[in-house]
Amino acid sequence: MGLILAPYLEVLHQRIEDLANSMPNDKILSSRDNKKFVESLSAQLVSSGLPNIESLYYQVLNEIKKVRSHGDRSGKYPIYQAYHIADSLIKLYQRPYEFVIRKKDRMKEKQTQEGKREDNQAKKFEQVDRLEIFSIHPKKRVQEIVSNFYSCIFTSATLSPVDKVSLLLGFDRSIRQKMTSPFPDKNYGCFVIAGVHSGSKEFTREMGYRFDLFEKEVIFSVVDDILQHTDRNTGIFLSSKEILEEIYWAVWKLCKHRDRLILLGNDDNISGNPKDDYDVLVDIYRSRIKKDLKGKDFRGVENKMAVYRGIGRLLGEKKLKKGVVLVDLIGGMFAEGVNYEGSEMEIGILIGLPFKNYEENEKLYTAKSEFFYMLEGDRALADNLSYRYDAFRKLAQTAGRIHRSKEDMGVLLFIDERLLGIKKSIEKGENADAQWNYNFLSSKNVEEEWKVIQKQLRNKKIAVFFDEKTLSEKRILFSKLEIFKPTKRKNTFMVFKGFLKKHLENIEPRAPIDSKTMNNKIQKFFERGEEL
Repeated sequence: MGLILAPYLEVLHQRIEDLANSMPNDKILSSRDNKKFVESLSAQLVSSGLPNIESLYYQVLNEIKKVRSHGDRSGKYPIYQAYHIADSLIKLYQRPYEFVIRKKDRMKEKQTQEGKREDNQAKKFEQVDRLEIFSIHPKKRVQEIVSNFYSCIFTSATLSPVDKVSLLLGFDRSIRQKMTSPFPDKNYGCFVIAGVHSGSKEFTREMGYRFDLFEKEVIFSVVDDILQHTDRNTGIFLSSKEILEEIYWAVWKLCKHRDRLILLGNDDNISGNPKDDYDVLVDIYRSRIKKDLKGKDFRGVENKMAVYRGIGRLLGEKKLKKGVVLVDLIGGMFAEGVNYEGSEMEIGILIGLPFKNYEENEKLYTAKSEFFYMLEGDRALADNLSYRYDAFRKLAQTAGRIHRSKEDMGVLLFIDERLLGIKKSIEKGENADAQWNYNFLSSKNVEEEWKVIQKQLRNKKIAVFFDEKTLSEKRILFSKLEIFKPTKRKNTFMVFKGFLKKHLENIEPRAPIDSKTMNNKIQKFFERGEEL
């Protein structure tokens, strides 16, 4: 089989390279082009003296049966790779409308002559072209797998909304049940900060930024308040690498000013040589917990996680006075699949909504949305299934790190006003003098989004805005720390205070509050156990 596999992959790679070179960047092939691509590839295989894709598929399948008959089911043999390639191409030919082929430039890290770079070397990248093949509807693939079972039970806190997930997986006739959370309401604190959203804004996008100066003032004011008024282990999670790059160094300066140690979760999320307090934290970990790090990768994620959680336990045992500030991505390695128990993480600050760069993926999302609209006839549902629900499930996974047991108490701060059903837009003018307007978003969509995040949080959330006096005081600090020059922009809520408050009171369980009230509530929550 190896004699067939090698030339087959060689022809495949050459054909893909030819197609990539002939396509403009971000080009999406039509269903007809998908079919032509497979036909052309199959013809090239035959002209090279190889079997066509369908014949190759069945030959590979027979070889796999032989491998499995000898007891190996690991899937590590090269034969499995050939099977998956041939299988995907056949499905692409049979159901071209269920797949999207796209050319996309990607930045790939350059390797040194010796192989892996040293820890103290800056990363270097090169641009490469590649074709990406997306299966639009997971239903077919899932059904192929579960058809081998008599019955299946799926359980997860993020299978929400359950009826929409069932539709995606092909279980629209299944028995579905959304269970009520067993965690006490009194252990939850949830605030949504208004005045900021991570959506694209024309003039900030032109400058390569996601947030304008006023939004950064609000973000850093929230972070500074948490650092100043609490001493808990805190996680700051950003919705994209671009946003992490945009605000990390300001957060680092604020941590230094408030005498707090900061830890960058994954070094690869930021360019250059990242600066944090990991070395200091390792010394504390080794001296207080009497454990050493594992493996050769000193700054590896596993070691960082052990150190962060260890510091949190020391904090809970009153052996340390101040916790660590962890910075990572929403959906990153520190934000999914980790159990932060007790005092290991008690405050989470989630900045932005983790849509997968809508501008960069707009054509892909449009293709997926059109497909689901064809199936369901509902435009809003099509958009939700194509990209929106994915983002909110990722947000839910990250928010769920704070509460891992019935005893865990924690505060979550969501910094994106779209979760309140409002969105600031800037109509014209330069940064400081731009004209602002507010749009109201679909209340039905907002309700669905909170069901995905956590329905329990939806009933607990409190809207927060920053008054002009607080921001004026913060601007002095930001200027002193050389974070940025203060803006002369007036607080948007002073302009839109009347109808915004009325709107928020209609959708919230209680009236919106200012930042000072929020800080007092958080302090009482942790110190006295007062329910928020």
